[in-house]
Amino acid sequence: MWTRYALLALTLAPPAAEAQTQWSVSSSPDLVLGAGDAGAEHVFHEINGVVAAGDGLVAVSDASQTIRLFTEAGRLVRTFGGVGDGPREFRSLRWLSACSGDRLVAYDVSRDRITVWSIAGELLDGFTVPGTSRGRPAYAVACDPVRRESPLVVVGWPAIGARDVGPYRPSVQIGLVDWKGRLVKVLATVPGTERYRYPGSVGDGPRRLGKATTVQIGNGSIYVGTADSAAVRVIRADGTSHRLAWPAARAAFTEREKREYREALAVLVPEERRPAARRALAELQLPDSLPAHGPIQVDRLGVVWVAPYRATGLPELHQPWVALQPTGEVVSVMLPDGFRPFDIGRDHLLGVATDTLGVETVVRYRLRR
Repeated sequence: MWTRYALLALTLAPPAAEAQTQWSVSSSPDLVLGAGDAGAEHVFHEINGVVAAGDGLVAVSDASQTIRLFTEAGRLVRTFGGVGDGPREFRSLRWLSACSGDRLVAYDVSRDRITVWSIAGELLDGFTVPGTSRGRPAYAVACDPVRRESPLVVVGWPAIGARDVGPYRPSVQIGLVDWKGRLVKVLATVPGTERYRYPGSVGDGPRRLGKATTVQIGNGSIYVGTADSAAVRVIRADGTSHRLAWPAARAAFTEREKREYREALAVLVPEERRPAARRALAELQLPDSLPAHGPIQVDRLGVVWVAPYRATGLPELHQPWVALQPTGEVVSVMLPDGFRPFDIGRDHLLGVATDTLGVETVVRYRLRR
């Protein structure tokens, strides 16, 4: 299975002749949290934020609904947060960032709430985050890692409503929110993440192998990746926009590959449930091509990083990330397999490594630009 994907890896990656520069990542991490027999304080589950927090500290948030701060030597300094509805607690902590300062900013999606913390664990501020339409919360939030005075960018909730069975792509609005929790303006309407209406009572959810929209902010601009093509749309505060693109080819997803993909998912189900799973997967409408890219993020120098597309059930391919500099220069960066960066600085990549058993560790690699 998947022999054709050796060629697919080449068509999805920027051709070496087109990339003007290549940056390098150290062969091994210089910081590892969570490996070995370090104790329960080093056990992580569904990490959603990793931040270089200043003073040599690393902040980690995960499904425990807490924020943990470690020294670079791996010693736990403090833990704050926890499950609850109090001002220092979380119901569904989904995002953690430094937001261009010596502070930590967290987003609780269940309470539509931003909280701002010092690295000492002191709660500095908290407010409700509005969406782009009255009465609806934000679907996603991001902040500028470079400019502290920049507003938050929010993605509005998609209009789901009554739909026929099958795939669809709702539009979403992008807005700016100030640090008092006030919607400043709606900047644009863009295609949102593809969704799928399932038959019966199963409901509605993101489409398998569907295109996902990512929105980030940095250097005073909004960056939108819709995975339709090898390009990111750049929206300025005045509403004008342009595109940053890189060389890449769209890959067709053939009927044979769809059958192989369905079977790869079916074998993940307990054996007694596989016949039913195969029937349900056979009725699933899969796209005819894979998304052009994965999530995007902005580093502390204002460079836009674009991940290669990956999904459960597809083979892991060793593909480079693309770094788009403000000048438009395209840089190819090969990251270790199983590693996802959360905090990209001038000379480091700090993030999460996931092994084949799903065990998560926090690691830091050195980056040479």
